[in-house]
Amino acid sequence: VGQTVYAFGGYCHGFLDTLYAMSIETKEWREVEQNGDWPPPRMAHVAFSLGGRLYIAGGSGSGSSMLQDMWSLDPQTETWTQGVAPPVAFAG
Repeated sequence: VGQTVYAFGGYCHGFLDTLYAMSIETKEWREVEQNGDWPPPRMAHVAFSLGGRLYIAGGSGSGSSMLQDMWSLDPQTETWTQGVAPPVAFAG
């Protein structure tokens, strides 16, 4: 998104809900501080950017459940907003 690369979630001894941001300019990563609403931990989700925002959807959550949700990140405020859920749960 813009001049920043984002990486959210994953799995390492459990499902993760960590968001990292890397500046393309400085090539440095930092962990984004959680504030406000935040997507639940997940892996194997879809991530894309559109209109200057980062979107994540679906994936596998704790208890091996497939998630049926969508979230968007405003990179200016680094806050998440829950969006309209996709019609089916999915992961992969």
